Amino acid sequence: MGNDFKKVRPGDKLRIPAAAYNAFIDAANEARRKRLSVGRQAQPESRDRCIVLVKNASGVDVPRGGVLGI
Repeated sequence: MGNDFKKVRPGDKLRIPAAAYNAFIDAANEARRKRLSVGRQAQPESRDRCIVLVKNASGVDVPRGGVLGI
């Protein structure tokens, strides 16, 4: 097996193996996904499924552990 990502020189015959071509497409899709997601607010990932994020929209300060209506 050769190196699928071997560089070519001017005058060399260009042969793109399927693995290299697919990697190029994956990289292009990832770059597009990142470009389209710029400006969106990233949500923190929680590994602990027992944590629930709550936004206090009551207009008053509520102490930690305080009760808010649902």
